[in-house]
Amino acid sequence: QVISFGVGGGCDPEPEECELEIEAGQEADGSWTLTAVTASSEDVGFIWTMSDGSVLNGATVNYTFVSGTSFETACVSAVFPECGEVLVACIDLENGADEGCEAVEVMIEGETFVELLEDLDWAWSLLGGGFEWSGSLSLDPADGNADGLELCLPPGCYALSMEFSGLPGFQGLPGMTVTLNTGEGEEVEVDLTLIDGAFDVEFGVLTDCESAIGEASVPELKGLSVFPNPAGDVTFVQLDGGLFDGKADWMLADGMGRIVRSGTADAPLWKLSLEGLSPGGYVLHVESGVHGLDQRVMVTH
Repeated sequence: QVISFGVGGGCDPEPEECELEIEAGQEADGSWTLTAVTASSEDVGFIWTMSDGSVLNGATVNYTFVSGTSFETACVSAVFPECGEVLVACIDLENGADEGCEAVEVMIEGETFVELLEDLDWAWSLLGGGFEWSGSLSLDPADGNADGLELCLPPGCYALSMEFSGLPGFQGLPGMTVTLNTGEGEEVEVDLTLIDGAFDVEFGVLTDCESAIGEASVPELKGLSVFPNPAGDVTFVQLDGGLFDGKADWMLADGMGRIVRSGTADAPLWKLSLEGLSPGGYVLHVESGVHGLDQRVMVTH
């Protein structure tokens, strides 16, 4: 009979099980304190990434919502060598600061001729309170029903510029209105029958601001114009009718001179998609007949 034994070796330890969780607590000011929770005894580096693009470091961090944001997703990651794994944990947060922002609705209401809505786009830009937002919606019934915008804005005074661009000869939308409601009982209504494409609305959120409707500050045509500019995912290009020679070949180049978009327009006004482009400055070059023009375009997402 042979008996074997060892000294000091013991049994092989069980493999380490690594876990990563998040503990979250909201402070009185509405910010969130986030803590990475793990049973690991190793000193690992925790990296936090937020859906607004911000990055934080440390086992415990404090996060404050960007103004106007209602929800946020926070993720923490770390490398655990004893497990040979990169673990990630995420949590959804809600902006509970009751004084953070106020709901503002911009609604398009009424009925008009379907033909007037064909290829009709609504471009908008918002300035004020540290904001500079822009976007666009298609009002063409073929693209679905776009009723308006829902924004969450902190107290302050704002100017909302709107531009309607449709088929050549667009003169307005009889029977339709744009209504802006700040949620405080204040309502601004614009009759789109009287609007020749562009206008802006000044209003206040929890602030005594004079509400007004005026003509939008659309750049005066000097051959070639781009609006809105700066722009988000889409902008509009207009070539002076006297320079348009049946078609317009265009290309958009980045700061290195690389062509990132190109095409041909068969009307002096067309929509330019900027979706997928990195924020920054670009140059739009347009040729129509013997004419060649350039315009700088700023992209902000």
